[in-house]
Amino acid sequence: MTRIPASYWFQRAGHNAFKQLVVARGSGDMSVVARCPLFVAHSQIELGRLREAARLVRSVWRMCHSGPLSGLAITDKLVTMTRGVWSRIKYERTQVMSDTEVEQKFSVPDNYRDILECVGAVKKSEKVLNDEYLDTSDYQLMRRDYWLRRRGEKYELKIPPEGSVHKRDSVGLTQYTEVEGKEEVQAVISKLVNLNLDELTSLVKISAVRELYSLEDFCISIDRIQDDGWSVGEIELMARSDADMLKVKKRIEDLGQKLLFTPQQAGKVNHCLKTQNPEASEVLKTLNQAK
Repeated sequence: MTRIPASYWFQRAGHNAFKQLVVARGSGDMSVVARCPLFVAHSQIELGRLREAARLVRSVWRMCHSGPLSGLAITDKLVTMTRGVWSRIKYERTQVMSDTEVEQKFSVPDNYRDILECVGAVKKSEKVLNDEYLDTSDYQLMRRDYWLRRRGEKYELKIPPEGSVHKRDSVGLTQYTEVEGKEEVQAVISKLVNLNLDELTSLVKISAVRELYSLEDFCISIDRIQDDGWSVGEIELMARSDADMLKVKKRIEDLGQKLLFTPQQAGKVNHCLKTQNPEASEVLKTLNQAK
């Protein structure tokens, strides 16, 4: 008898929760509507998708403190459930600090939506993202291949593996470790530059419409810059160890070919730097060529 992998059951649990959400919305039962994302968050945690799980928990937290759920008898219970899931996310993050985000940027065909639907990808969201990347005035972070992004009040720092600063393979595939949260990011930045986050300057600002899809344990995003319509696709997968890295890279490459995506080197930051910060763009170009 063939053993069904655990990831199958976690994905199935998440899909069942989504079905419950559709039914609950139709019935108008807001308490069930609020609980379903928490069930999905549990399945996302089991699949290692902590960022998506955190997004779902935050959405329920907002529902509990505003709108039709605020002040209901069930709300206190939902808040307790939300805190419980959030505590688990925080714990899991401490266990996967060594995980590395492996990503590849792609040029996508005009019919990418049809292709994604055909392979079974599920569209999770479509929204406008307003990001600002921060650095010192002399680009000390960029020179180290550190990328600090502020999205609203949220901070995220991407850190390259040791010995891989500004290194890309032949198709531009990259790998970074991520640090999230203002305090956590500040702790890392303090070791690099003698500045607080509030003292850093703007490197580039990016406003883009993002379509987010999931397929198995892949995260697929399509971003379209609002200023000029330039678009880029990205396939992302987490590597649990160095031994897992080659397998992860091959899986990303194979999926890109299946989707008819064309690998490309440039991402949103590279593209927007050219018009917003030509000096930084030239510095980055020199750094990449040197490697």
